Amino acid sequence: MITTKNQKLKMALTSTPMILIYVMVVFCLIAAIRQPAFISPATAINLGRAGIFTMCFAICEMVVIISGGIDVSFPAIGCVAMYVPMYMYYHEMLPDNAVVFFLLSMFIGLVFGILNGVLVSYLRLPPLIATLATSSIASGGLVMALGTREFTTLPPSLQSLYEINMITYMDPATGFTYPLTVLFLVPVILCVVMALVLRYTMLGRGLYAIGGDQNAARIAGFNVRRLQFFSYIFCGVMTGATALIYTTRMNSSTTRLRSPWEATSSTAGRCRQEQESSFWYTSALPENCRRINFCPVARWRISRTLPRGLSFRTRTRSYSRSSASSSQAYIGPPPKT
Repeated sequence: MITTKNQKLKMALTSTPMILIYVMVVFCLIAAIRQPAFISPATAINLGRAGIFTMCFAICEMVVIISGGIDVSFPAIGCVAMYVPMYMYYHEMLPDNAVVFFLLSMFIGLVFGILNGVLVSYLRLPPLIATLATSSIASGGLVMALGTREFTTLPPSLQSLYEINMITYMDPATGFTYPLTVLFLVPVILCVVMALVLRYTMLGRGLYAIGGDQNAARIAGFNVRRLQFFSYIFCGVMTGATALIYTTRMNSSTTRLRSPWEATSSTAGRCRQEQESSFWYTSALPENCRRINFCPVARWRISRTLPRGLSFRTRTRSYSRSSASSSQAYIGPPPKT
């Protein structure tokens, strides 16, 4: 048991997230040595405000990547979702209501999420090609229909939302104030909710399952199309909300902000899908269904559907696949006693 705990601790300390943390700590130490003012509450507040959009977009992209897809259309969708409400407000098509603005932005994201979901899950187009097409439709259609005017004045309702702060820090040396907007809670709450969903719900387990092996997930009883559809709809809706948060935070709404989002959030959203254990389904299945890599949930659900007289027992053996050790499942008649 001690050896197992030591191995888990070693794996945790050498994992990819921990390596990134080490790099950030080293960077902060170097910056602090060169400029002692770097280690101050003002720096933390500035980093928190700057990371609101990146964190939200990264979570949206992470859900799609976990499900085995990719979405490169969210920057263009975000531009449409933040530009259309401002355009309609300045042309007196919408009332000055922050809730209405957010609902419209999320609805726009929902429409494009449904389009991506249909192209990927029902028409079976490659996710990269499908979302690139959606990106072209969104960006080109926006410029063609509404033009390229930039709005730099917020409606009063969004301006009042912008002025709500959680904390305000005043630097005693310079006298400058550094407010932390209440919008910082959005990515924090989103992170907590998605962590709970992915870890403790069947929806989260299903997303991991289809991202690992769609055939195994389908045999285990997961609805692959529905899960893929959900991932793209979730990404679209949250992209719409995040885009309007960007407008509120930056006092600007334009059609030419796609490149920074695409470069930073796609990289931040990439996650490593760690597999807890592997099982090989070797017998009592058709030839084309054998040697499928099953997650524990799939193994449990398959074992519930086996006919009488068949058992699902595991025996451990070492095999050479990236120098890893795994478990082999055997389905067959019960052993003779």
